[in-house]
Amino acid sequence: MLLVKLDAPSSRARYSVGHLLGRMTGWDFAFAASEEEFRSSPLPRLRYGARSDADDPALVIHASGWLLDGMDVLPEPTVGTERGLQVLYPSSAGDDPFAGAFYLMSRCEELEPRIKDEHGRLPSAEHFMVRHGIEQLPVIDHWMWRLTDALRSRFPELPEPHRRYNHTLTVDVDNAFKFLGRP
Repeated sequence: MLLVKLDAPSSRARYSVGHLLGRMTGWDFAFAASEEEFRSSPLPRLRYGARSDADDPALVIHASGWLLDGMDVLPEPTVGTERGLQVLYPSSAGDDPFAGAFYLMSRCEELEPRIKDEHGRLPSAEHFMVRHGIEQLPVIDHWMWRLTDALRSRFPELPEPHRRYNHTLTVDVDNAFKFLGRP
């Protein structure tokens, strides 16, 4: 079990942390409700925010501030390189894999496209990942593995991440009835 403290809790941060550390790793984790609960816990801990204490063994991922609630559209992220891999929202304190993953998963660049095709959509050549040459790379997976490696090196009791894939085939049956009784 991993305990996570969000210094600035938001629905976006909870979703992104839950995806990277829950669904992608298979780990059990919980969000700390208070600073006291977080500091007194014997569990492996990760802080997503700005605070870090030298005597606290928790892994700190510095938040870029892009996951705060209330931002209707996320500005296009800055791009950097970390160990040969492109990362989003780089800073002197490190990159922000949670904000980067949220930006890419939410496809928020499509909400207000600058350039539109004849159908009002963002052309594929204008997509962020295409413009930066990472559309064929599983960058969120790489960020997850890098994050889990850092956590497991600090907390060896964390299990090896295990990923399970599930494919669910669905059929849009209500569309079939649209033509019921028509020639």
